[in-house]
Amino acid sequence: MPRAKQPKRRAASVKSSSSVIVPDPVVMPAKRKRTQKRSPTALNITESNISVEDSGQSSTSPPEKMPTADEIALAFT
Repeated sequence: MPRAKQPKRRAASVKSSSSVIVPDPVVMPAKRKRTQKRSPTALNITESNISVEDSGQSSTSPPEKMPTADEIALAFT
């Protein structure tokens, strides 16, 4: 009887190894989604940099940087 239980455990181990292979492809699209989120935020950062350069001449540039950070935070949500 104990010998019969051993092959069942081996079959279970095979299933566990197959389940390990499944999350690997699942992680790949998750990374792709992160890159997609980074690309639009990068565009927002470039736009904020342009606005910072224009507002750099005025002394009100520091307060103008605050809302841009909030806009970037909204982009992540």
